[in-house]
Amino acid sequence: MREKIGLTRLHSSKLRWFFSHEICRKHPLRSCLRLIRWELLRIANGRLTYRYDDNFRITLLPNEGASRLTYYFGVSEPELFRVYNEFLRPRMTIVDAGANIGLHSLFFSKRVGEEGKIYAFEPAKMIFRRMMEHIQNNHVKNIEGLCLALGAKQGSAEIVDNKEDTSRTFLRPSPSNSGATSTAAVETLDAFAKVRGLEKIDFLKIDVEGFESEILEGALSLLSRQVIKVIQIELDERSLDRAGSEKSAVVSLLIKKGYSLCHWHSPSKGFVRSTKEMYNSFFVAPDVLR
Repeated sequence: MREKIGLTRLHSSKLRWFFSHEICRKHPLRSCLRLIRWELLRIANGRLTYRYDDNFRITLLPNEGASRLTYYFGVSEPELFRVYNEFLRPRMTIVDAGANIGLHSLFFSKRVGEEGKIYAFEPAKMIFRRMMEHIQNNHVKNIEGLCLALGAKQGSAEIVDNKEDTSRTFLRPSPSNSGATSTAAVETLDAFAKVRGLEKIDFLKIDVEGFESEILEGALSLLSRQVIKVIQIELDERSLDRAGSEKSAVVSLLIKKGYSLCHWHSPSKGFVRSTKEMYNSFFVAPDVLR
């Protein structure tokens, strides 16, 4: 008998957000049908084979927020993925911190090409296995999956699972004896880049449910030398507060290191300075802005 798992329920707030989305407004019937089909999958506790980004075959599960959003819209975050599609270039080096089931990394891999490289970090073992299935089943050669967390110092961190939505699984840097289900090995990005001889990281994506400050603290050397060219970082105040951090501290650190808060300007195909922080904000090194 198949084990029951927690499922990403469609609460009223999510429903309001769904119907306000640009894609839903443009294609209301198709969007409603997708919503109904996903709810049926959720109720049945099933899994779905899905064609992703034209030529990848992936499986979607009902306890994965990334799966639900991908089924709704084709990608988990359409506005962000439009930026990726315009910004990413062949031969780029990318670090995906908080790679989850690998959907961002797969999208990146196609755009950086065979000579590009993606280092996909996912410390939760079950989620990591899902990511590696997607990488291996699609014979992708330019993604290296690492079952490892990036943090402020080498050591270990607690993993707190979210069974209802695995995308909300998070890390805690110090033992608390409360809610942790396992531990993850932690490495700093500074140390990792030194071992791998990375002289430039074109793009760093950080989506780690509150652990963002820890990753930046472990990358101070790279940030000081502006080896990392573009940083996308999730600034979720609730997650940061849970981790003992705050949005202003994250922003201040990056500004002090010489990075500019920016948004993508599609007409000019480049980043321009911004004054407004977003849920997913971009920070850009001076030489990229020039």
